[in-house]
Amino acid sequence: MTSTEKPVIVIVPGAWHVPAHYAHLALKLNANGYTVDCVESSSTNDEKDLPENTWKADLSIIRNAITSHTEAGRNVAVVMHSFGGLAGSEAAYGLGKKENETSGSVIQLIYMAAFMLKEGENPIDFDWPRIAVPDNEQSPKSLYVPDPKQYFYHDVPEQMSQRAIDNLGGHPIAHAFNRPAKVAWREIPTAYIICEDDRALPIGPQEQMIDAVKAEGINVETMTLKASHSPFLSMPGETAKAIRGFLEKA
Repeated sequence: MTSTEKPVIVIVPGAWHVPAHYAHLALKLNANGYTVDCVESSSTNDEKDLPENTWKADLSIIRNAITSHTEAGRNVAVVMHSFGGLAGSEAAYGLGKKENETSGSVIQLIYMAAFMLKEGENPIDFDWPRIAVPDNEQSPKSLYVPDPKQYFYHDVPEQMSQRAIDNLGGHPIAHAFNRPAKVAWREIPTAYIICEDDRALPIGPQEQMIDAVKAEGINVETMTLKASHSPFLSMPGETAKAIRGFLEKA
């Protein structure tokens, strides 16, 4: 890969989210010459017979999506949203640039209102909002968000937010208790898009995670958007601009 080629952007969705949720953002990035590959994890299954735990399967899916590009000689930027930050942090571990390596590598991690935690940590360890409950009627093994408009899409136009709600999948209860064994932000340049009007993962917890990583001696570049938990829908142009800004410095 030459220094002038743009990295492939691999998007790791948040819980309940599928690639369709990020289509507007992908189009904005495509218009600026970026190839975008959005992962569809096994944990968005919304059937009653959900697997007990999809963590390992999701790690493999994310890692394979990344290495399909790096092994072909392309550099990759991993953009993680919400719960996708937990799995993406581990899945990207070890894929940064190695000395004298000629193949592609992960050159940038970008967390977007996402969980950026240390090894062995899980959101349940912190006194943060709990927005999901067991879906006892439809999918007993699944968690669901009773008011996704309020928590995910309060600043998204009505027709678009309803389409996003209709596209939401499931999230296995067991999956929500996993903890990364390794975290890629220790070895790969890292950035964070702060969403200051987020009602699912408020700005306080976002800044708490950033400060904790910085306390480990890691530099975290930040950009703040006046957006909900879903800037890829409420302001896809500004979100794409923030991502481009990080990548142009990489």
